[in-house]
Amino acid sequence: MQKKWGKAVLALLAFVLAGTFYCVEMYKKEAPVWESVQSEANAGMTGSLEAVEIGAEQSEETTTNTTIYVHICGAVQSPGVYEVPENCRLYELLSLAGGETDEGCADALNLAEGLQDGQRIVIPTEAEAETMRTLTEQTVGGGLININTASAKELMELPGIGEAKAADIIQYREEYGKFQTISDIMKISGIKDALFQKIKDLITV
Repeated sequence: MQKKWGKAVLALLAFVLAGTFYCVEMYKKEAPVWESVQSEANAGMTGSLEAVEIGAEQSEETTTNTTIYVHICGAVQSPGVYEVPENCRLYELLSLAGGETDEGCADALNLAEGLQDGQRIVIPTEAEAETMRTLTEQTVGGGLININTASAKELMELPGIGEAKAADIIQYREEYGKFQTISDIMKISGIKDALFQKIKDLITV
Protein backbone atom coordinates (compact mmCIF):
# COMPACT_ATOMS: atom_id res chain seq x y z
CA MET A 1 0.00 0.00 0.00
CA GLN A 2 2.79 2.37 0.91
CA LYS A 3 4.62 1.47 -2.28
CA LYS A 4 1.54 2.38 -4.30
CA TRP A 5 1.28 5.79 -2.57
CA GLY A 6 4.99 6.37 -3.10
CA LYS A 7 4.64 5.66 -6.81
CA ALA A 8 1.63 7.99 -7.04
CA VAL A 9 3.52 10.85 -5.36
CA LEU A 10 6.51 10.36 -7.66
CA ALA A 11 4.25 10.36 -10.69
CA LEU A 12 2.57 13.58 -9.50
CA LEU A 13 5.92 15.31 -8.94
CA ALA A 14 7.11 14.22 -12.38
CA PHE A 15 3.94 15.66 -13.92
CA VAL A 16 4.36 18.99 -12.08
CA LEU A 17 8.03 19.27 -13.12
CA ALA A 18 7.18 18.48 -16.72
CA GLY A 19 4.46 21.14 -16.76
CA THR A 20 6.79 23.74 -15.24
CA PHE A 21 9.50 22.93 -17.79
CA TYR A 22 6.98 23.23 -20.63
CA CYS A 23 5.76 26.67 -19.45
CA VAL A 24 9.32 27.97 -19.15
CA GLU A 25 10.15 26.85 -22.70
CA MET A 26 7.00 28.44 -24.13
CA TYR A 27 7.78 31.77 -22.37
CA LYS A 28 11.27 31.79 -23.89
CA LYS A 29 9.83 31.29 -27.35
CA GLU A 30 7.15 34.01 -27.02
CA ALA A 31 9.36 36.64 -25.33
CA PRO A 32 11.24 37.63 -28.56
CA VAL A 33 7.90 37.97 -30.35
CA TRP A 34 6.63 40.35 -27.67
CA GLU A 35 9.86 42.34 -27.77
CA SER A 36 9.55 42.57 -31.55
CA VAL A 37 6.01 43.90 -31.25
CA GLN A 38 7.16 46.49 -28.73
CA SER A 39 10.03 47.55 -31.01
CA GLU A 40 7.66 47.96 -33.96
CA ALA A 41 5.27 50.01 -31.81
CA ASN A 42 8.11 52.26 -30.63
CA ALA A 43 9.33 52.66 -34.22
CA GLY A 44 5.82 53.62 -35.30
CA MET A 45 5.60 56.27 -32.56
CA THR A 46 9.01 57.67 -33.57
CA GLY A 47 7.92 57.84 -37.22
CA SER A 48 4.71 59.62 -36.24
CA LEU A 49 6.63 62.19 -34.20
CA GLU A 50 9.01 62.79 -37.11
CA ALA A 51 6.05 63.25 -39.46
CA VAL A 52 4.49 65.78 -37.08
CA GLU A 53 7.77 67.72 -36.86
CA ILE A 54 8.16 67.75 -40.67
CA GLY A 55 4.56 68.91 -41.06
CA ALA A 56 5.17 71.73 -38.55
CA GLU A 57 8.29 72.83 -40.42
CA GLN A 58 6.44 72.86 -43.75
CA SER A 59 3.59 74.83 -42.19
CA GLU A 60 6.07 77.36 -40.79
CA GLU A 61 7.72 77.72 -44.20
CA THR A 62 4.32 78.29 -45.84
CA THR A 63 3.51 80.99 -43.29
CA THR A 64 6.89 82.67 -43.74
CA ASN A 65 6.87 82.73 -47.55
CA THR A 66 4.04 85.28 -47.87
CA THR A 67 3.53 87.05 -51.19
CA ILE A 68 1.79 90.29 -52.11
CA TYR A 69 0.36 91.77 -55.31
CA VAL A 70 1.59 95.14 -56.60
CA HIS A 71 0.60 97.12 -59.71
CA ILE A 72 3.35 98.94 -61.60
CA CYS A 73 2.50 101.19 -64.56
CA GLY A 74 3.56 104.38 -66.34
CA ALA A 75 6.88 104.57 -68.17
CA VAL A 76 7.78 100.90 -67.66
CA GLN A 77 8.47 98.17 -70.21
CA SER A 78 5.94 95.60 -68.96
CA PRO A 79 3.26 97.26 -66.81
CA GLY A 80 0.90 95.05 -64.86
CA VAL A 81 0.18 93.32 -61.57
CA TYR A 82 3.05 91.28 -60.13
CA GLU A 83 3.16 88.71 -57.34
CA VAL A 84 6.27 89.36 -55.24
CA PRO A 85 7.57 88.49 -51.74
CA GLU A 86 6.23 90.78 -49.02
CA ASN A 87 9.73 92.16 -48.33
CA CYS A 88 10.26 93.13 -51.98
CA ARG A 89 11.71 96.57 -52.83
CA LEU A 90 10.69 98.90 -55.66
CA TYR A 91 13.93 98.37 -57.60
CA GLU A 92 13.27 94.61 -57.61
CA LEU A 93 9.72 95.11 -58.89
CA LEU A 94 11.00 97.47 -61.59
CA SER A 95 13.48 94.81 -62.70
CA LEU A 96 10.70 92.21 -62.94
CA ALA A 97 8.74 94.63 -65.11
CA GLY A 98 11.64 94.94 -67.56
CA GLY A 99 12.90 98.30 -66.31
CA GLU A 100 11.86 101.78 -67.35
CA THR A 101 11.21 102.88 -70.92
CA ASP A 102 13.46 105.31 -72.84
CA GLU A 103 11.25 108.16 -71.61
CA GLY A 104 11.06 106.85 -68.06
CA CYS A 105 12.73 108.41 -65.03
CA ALA A 106 12.61 105.86 -62.23
CA ASP A 107 15.25 107.82 -60.29
CA ALA A 108 12.54 110.33 -59.43
CA LEU A 109 11.14 107.69 -57.05
CA ASN A 110 12.64 106.04 -54.00
CA LEU A 111 13.80 102.74 -55.49
CA ALA A 112 14.63 101.36 -52.03
CA GLU A 113 11.02 101.78 -50.90
CA GLY A 114 9.34 98.70 -49.46
CA LEU A 115 6.16 97.54 -51.17
CA GLN A 116 2.71 96.86 -49.75
CA ASP A 117 -0.09 94.57 -50.88
CA GLY A 118 -2.43 96.35 -53.31
CA GLN A 119 -0.03 99.23 -53.90
CA ARG A 120 0.10 101.01 -57.29
CA ILE A 121 3.43 102.42 -58.49
CA VAL A 122 3.57 104.92 -61.36
CA ILE A 123 6.95 105.37 -63.08
CA PRO A 124 7.05 108.96 -64.37
CA THR A 125 8.50 110.16 -67.67
CA GLU A 126 11.40 112.62 -67.76
CA ALA A 127 8.95 115.48 -68.40
CA GLU A 128 6.71 114.46 -65.51
CA ALA A 129 9.69 114.05 -63.19
CA GLU A 130 10.97 117.52 -64.13
CA THR A 131 7.56 119.03 -63.39
CA MET A 132 7.50 117.28 -60.04
CA ARG A 133 11.00 118.53 -59.20
CA THR A 134 10.07 122.11 -60.15
CA LEU A 135 6.93 122.09 -58.06
CA THR A 136 8.77 120.50 -55.14
CA GLU A 137 11.37 123.28 -55.23
CA GLN A 138 8.61 125.88 -55.30
CA THR A 139 6.77 124.35 -52.37
CA VAL A 140 9.97 124.16 -50.32
CA GLY A 141 10.11 127.95 -50.37
CA GLY A 142 6.41 128.73 -50.49
CA GLY A 143 4.96 125.78 -48.55
CA LEU A 144 2.58 123.03 -49.58
CA ILE A 145 -0.68 123.84 -51.32
CA ASN A 146 -3.58 123.44 -48.90
CA ILE A 147 -6.41 121.84 -50.86
CA ASN A 148 -8.90 123.11 -48.28
CA THR A 149 -8.02 126.80 -48.73
CA ALA A 150 -6.21 127.14 -52.07
CA SER A 151 -7.77 129.21 -54.84
CA ALA A 152 -8.44 127.80 -58.31
CA LYS A 153 -5.27 129.49 -59.59
CA GLU A 154 -3.16 127.92 -56.84
CA LEU A 155 -4.69 124.48 -57.41
CA MET A 156 -3.91 124.74 -61.12
CA GLU A 157 -0.20 124.94 -60.26
CA LEU A 158 -0.36 121.25 -59.37
CA PRO A 159 0.53 118.79 -62.17
CA GLY A 160 -2.57 117.40 -63.88
CA ILE A 161 -4.94 119.90 -62.24
CA GLY A 162 -6.53 122.08 -64.87
CA GLU A 163 -9.29 124.64 -64.66
CA ALA A 164 -12.10 122.03 -64.60
CA LYS A 165 -10.55 119.89 -61.82
CA ALA A 166 -9.71 122.98 -59.76
CA ALA A 167 -13.36 124.06 -60.01
CA ASP A 168 -14.50 120.57 -58.97
CA ILE A 169 -12.23 120.69 -55.90
CA ILE A 170 -13.67 124.03 -54.80
CA GLN A 171 -17.23 122.83 -55.45
CA TYR A 172 -16.57 119.70 -53.34
CA ARG A 173 -15.37 121.87 -50.44
CA GLU A 174 -18.51 123.99 -50.66
CA GLU A 175 -20.84 120.99 -50.71
CA TYR A 176 -19.16 118.55 -48.31
CA GLY A 177 -16.79 120.65 -46.23
CA LYS A 178 -13.04 120.31 -45.81
CA PHE A 179 -10.97 117.35 -46.94
CA GLN A 180 -9.97 115.24 -43.93
CA THR A 181 -6.85 113.74 -45.56
CA ILE A 182 -4.95 114.49 -48.75
CA SER A 183 -6.11 111.14 -50.21
CA ASP A 184 -9.71 112.44 -50.04
CA ILE A 185 -8.91 114.49 -53.13
CA MET A 186 -9.39 111.24 -55.09
CA LYS A 187 -13.12 111.64 -54.38
CA ILE A 188 -13.05 114.27 -57.13
CA SER A 189 -14.07 112.89 -60.51
CA GLY A 190 -11.03 112.42 -62.75
CA ILE A 191 -8.48 112.34 -59.92
CA LYS A 192 -7.34 108.75 -59.60
CA ASP A 193 -4.34 107.08 -57.99
CA ALA A 194 -1.94 107.88 -60.85
CA LEU A 195 -2.57 111.62 -60.54
CA PHE A 196 -2.60 111.45 -56.76
CA GLN A 197 0.89 109.94 -56.79
CA LYS A 198 2.12 113.00 -58.69
CA ILE A 199 0.65 115.58 -56.32
CA LYS A 200 0.60 113.86 -52.91
CA ASP A 201 3.96 115.37 -51.87
CA LEU A 202 2.85 118.86 -52.93
CA ILE A 203 -0.45 119.18 -51.04
CA THR A 204 -1.68 119.32 -47.46
CA VAL A 205 -4.98 119.73 -45.56
